[in-house]
Amino acid sequence: RECYRISRYLIKSFLQRCQKKDESGKEYRPLLILFVEDLLVSCLLPDWPVAETLLQAFTQVLTQDLTNYSNSCKDSDDNDNFNIIDPSSSSSLSSKNGGGNLSGGNQYISIALDLLGMICTRLREVVKLDREFPLVFPLAVQLSDTSSMDPNQPSDIIGPNDQDQIIGCPCGISVDTGGFMLDCDRCHRWFHGKCVSVSVEAPPEEWFCEDCQITLLLGKQRDELNRKREIKKNISLSSSIVVKELNEDEDDDDDDDDDD
Repeated sequence: RECYRISRYLIKSFLQRCQKKDESGKEYRPLLILFVEDLLVSCLLPDWPVAETLLQAFTQVLTQDLTNYSNSCKDSDDNDNFNIIDPSSSSSLSSKNGGGNLSGGNQYISIALDLLGMICTRLREVVKLDREFPLVFPLAVQLSDTSSMDPNQPSDIIGPNDQDQIIGCPCGISVDTGGFMLDCDRCHRWFHGKCVSVSVEAPPEEWFCEDCQITLLLGKQRDELNRKREIKKNISLSSSIVVKELNEDEDDDDDDDDDD
């Protein structure tokens, strides 16, 4: 919540600079477009998780500004009458009560429409790709399920070329090229060491592929969320019991007073 609040403050401050009527406003408008383009490129990259938050803040602030502009058009005959307001307020665009106007108002509205169009187009492409190629996380597999070899042989000699073994390397090469390969300790798919940046000189004792790392992280977050919900539920139940006991004690005291 704090991150989102800071993001909205940053976005509104940026947008207000783009509305200035001097040359600085014109300089910020191209930067605004480039900034949104960079966010659209990096919003799905795990290295830039805040890009999605900034895009969400952009969309909400721009939509709110366009809504305020539309309402001001209905309430006032002067549609270009705007004022730069404090970033802590709910909008970066508002009607101006006094004289004067903001020459960058129309340009800002045009840019806002263009930015929302860019964001919506990108989101439509993401949704289309997600429907065509849905993200499927691998299931945990036991070693006994992946080996069709003699059970008397040790399991550590299983290789990527053995029967029922799967090469799931992101490079797309489904055969062993003869180099160093890693077996995921959860899904037991094979990956080329070079493709996952693991050196043969320092192999890890336990290694999980990226898909399984995400799956395990989601599992931990789900367990933590369930734990917090259970704690909250117990606290609520305990509070209701305490309140009930207090009410019963008050009723008993009232009965004692009546008897006296």
